[in-house]
Amino acid sequence: MRKRGQITIYVLLGLIILGLVMASYYFLNFNPFKTNPNEYDSLTLSLNDCFTRITEQGILLIGMQGGYYSPPSSSSRYYSFSIPAYFSKNITKTPSVEQIEKQLSSYLVDHVPLCIAKLEENPSAFSFNTSKATATVTIQEQTMLVKINHNIRASTNVSTIKLTPYQQEIPFNFKEKYEIVNLIIDEQRKDANAAPIGYLTSIATEKAFTFDTLSLNNNTLFYLLYFNSTLQGGEPFRYGFVVTYDWN
Repeated sequence: MRKRGQITIYVLLGLIILGLVMASYYFLNFNPFKTNPNEYDSLTLSLNDCFTRITEQGILLIGMQGGYYSPPSSSSRYYSFSIPAYFSKNITKTPSVEQIEKQLSSYLVDHVPLCIAKLEENPSAFSFNTSKATATVTIQEQTMLVKINHNIRASTNVSTIKLTPYQQEIPFNFKEKYEIVNLIIDEQRKDANAAPIGYLTSIATEKAFTFDTLSLNNNTLFYLLYFNSTLQGGEPFRYGFVVTYDWN
């Protein structure tokens, strides 16, 4: 009997020790803010869709405005757009690739709050904590690499997570369009007071784009190039710039 009683005591002690170990493990690892990535997948997808959308809208805008989100004050007005002069008084004023990257980055930083607002508009169990976003754009050979660090934390009453920063390669060859425009400006420099319409017609056929020229005043021509694109469901990409002449 004594031996059986000792065994019972050992079993009870073992169960108690096992229970204490399991309880310790639970409390040591319990975190009311522990992340659950699957719980936040729909948030991330919605946010990324919005970021892709505003990126494509930004690309279309800076194309129309000659690579600028905030064009120079000397730009010419065309409806709601400001079109920069790329060539004026024998001076070439084409922005660099790096300048265009910064312009699109600025556009994205200003428009990230729109995507956050859309998240907050939808009824959900989440609350959001945000701080100012940062963005970088790299114009590559065939694509545009976009990174947005949006600094968004989404929380429920039991968990919180910092949503993954956005990084996406946009399948749009901006560099090709930019280089075509530079070829046109190089041709313009050969004769500062002659519109290079013949050259434009030739290169448009070669590079598969169309163009318009619009007179904004007696000395200013607005050149608008149209390229096929997959942006915003296939909306044409327009690249605009102005050249001023001395025709008076």
